[in-house]
Amino acid sequence: MDSYTGELLDKFDELGVADNTIFIFTADNGPEGLNAGSTNFTVETTVHGFAGPWKATLFAGFEGALRVPFAIRWPGKINRSKLKIQSVSTNDCSSESFIEC
Repeated sequence: MDSYTGELLDKFDELGVADNTIFIFTADNGPEGLNAGSTNFTVETTVHGFAGPWKATLFAGFEGALRVPFAIRWPGKINRSKLKIQSVSTNDCSSESFIEC
């Protein structure tokens, strides 16, 4: 996934549209949790991603299912060196959200 994201960003640069494009990378759920056919959540059966320090994975009500990556690139508007570690909801992503950037 990381390499595909890089390819997309490179293409925006190549086409000359990066400065006019807000690129948002996020996901809708945490990682999948079980091998095919498995019905038992254990460390041994968890596959297809890692929820980091958060408990559980997809199809659970815990943070491991709900916390997902969120990154944004908007050249000339968002400072590359600015990093915020905070909770964000995709509900926060509307055109009005970016007016103050």
